[in-house]
Amino acid sequence: MSVNGIGQGYYGNYYGTGSISSLHKLQMQQAIQRTNSSSALNRSNVTRYMDSSSTNFLKSYNSSMASLMSDASALRTGNASGLWNKTAVSSSDKSVLEVKQNYRMSTQDTYQVDVKQLAAKQKNSSNGIAENALAQKDAIFSISNEKGTFSFRLEARDKEGNFKTDGQMLKEMAEVVNQSDIGVKASVSTKDGISQITFTSESTGKKNAFRMEGEFAEANGLSKASAEAQDAVYTVSKNGRQEQTYTSAENTVTLDYGRMSATFGGTGEATVKAGVDIDGVVSATGNLVDSYNSTISMLQKNVDRGYGVERQLNQMRQSSLSDKSLELLGITKDSNGKMYLDETKLRNSLETNPALTKELLGGSFSLAQSMFDDGRQGLSQSGASLLQNDVETAYNNSYSNPFQLMGLYSRSGAYTMTNFYTVGNFINMLL
Repeated sequence: MSVNGIGQGYYGNYYGTGSISSLHKLQMQQAIQRTNSSSALNRSNVTRYMDSSSTNFLKSYNSSMASLMSDASALRTGNASGLWNKTAVSSSDKSVLEVKQNYRMSTQDTYQVDVKQLAAKQKNSSNGIAENALAQKDAIFSISNEKGTFSFRLEARDKEGNFKTDGQMLKEMAEVVNQSDIGVKASVSTKDGISQITFTSESTGKKNAFRMEGEFAEANGLSKASAEAQDAVYTVSKNGRQEQTYTSAENTVTLDYGRMSATFGGTGEATVKAGVDIDGVVSATGNLVDSYNSTISMLQKNVDRGYGVERQLNQMRQSSLSDKSLELLGITKDSNGKMYLDETKLRNSLETNPALTKELLGGSFSLAQSMFDDGRQGLSQSGASLLQNDVETAYNNSYSNPFQLMGLYSRSGAYTMTNFYTVGNFINMLL
C-alpha cells in the first residue's frame, strides 16, 4: 500500500530512499574530506554524525593536549615568563634566620651568614616591693634617652589624703609612663604579694638605650639595667669570599645591597642560597609528569577510534631523552610509557648540577620541549585520523537504518520540506 500523490511503487522507493542515501553518503564523504585538513579543535563536520562518546573524546583529547603544552611551557627555558627566569632565596636554618627576596637575583649565589649576637631591648626591673605595704613618700624619677629627659612625680597620698599602697603606686607609675611617647614602656607583675615594675625600651639596639635616675629609681634598683640594649652582630661571606662584619639596631637586615632581607631568630650559622626557584621547578615537573601520564592514559583508552590516536600515542612514548638522562632528573618510565618522579633526586640534581639539569629539563632538546611539541602535534592531528573508525561506524549505522536516515534529513529542513517523494517513502514504510 502507498500514499497516492506523494510517492508510490518502485519509483517512490527509488527516488526516495535511494536518492537520499546517495546524498547522505556524498555529504558524509565531503565532511570527512573537509575534516582531513582541519585541526583537532574544529571537527563539527564529523561530530554531527556521531554519538556523544565521540564528542566527549574530542573534548578530552583537546583539553589533554592543551594542558600538556601549558605545563611543559612553564619549564621551557625559552619562555620569558617561565620558572627558569624566576628566582628564589632560601635559608638552610630558619631558626637562625629567615630570608626574603626583595629584587630579582640575576645569578645563583651562596651566602654564609654567622649571627653572633641578636639585637635586644634594654630592661630595667625594680626590686621586689610588697604590694599591700603603704607608700612612705612620693615616687620621683626621670627617664633619659635619645628623645630627651622626662621627669615624673607620683604622690603617695590620694585625693582624700590617704596613703596609697605600693601596688597602687606601681600601677599608676606604669600608666603614666605608657601614656607618654618617650620610647619606653612599663609593666607590673605580682606574685605571692610581691610586685615588680619593669621598664623596657620600645625598640632594640644601643641607640634606643635609656637611663633612669631619681630617688625612687635608686632606692628600688631601677638605676641599673637588668638587660642591656644591644645591636645585632653578624658576618656575611658571599661565594666563599672573605667575610665582612656588620652591626644592626634591628634583627631584620638587608643582604647583598638590599636584594634580600634576613630576619634573625637566633645565633648561629646559616647558608643562604639565591637562584632558581627549586621548589617551583620541582612542583612544575610533577605537574608535567601528571599531565603526561593523564594524556597517555586517555590515548590508550581511545586508541581504537582512529589511526591518528595510535600515531599520537606512539609519538609521545618516544622520549627525546635517554633513560640515563631521565634518571638524572629523577624520572623513570614503565613498559607502558608511564612516568614516575622522584622529587628528592630532582632536587638534588638542581642543587648539585644546576646547569645540566636545567638543560635536560627545559632546554632546546629537553623533556619539556619534547612534551610541548607533542601537545602541539596532537592539536594538529586531523579530525578524520582521530575519529576514522567512529566515522565509519556512524556512517554504516545511519546508511543501513532508513528511519535514522529520514530523521537526519527531517532535521535539515531544506531536503525534506520540499521533497514529497521522501515524505511519501517514509509514510509508505509505516503503512
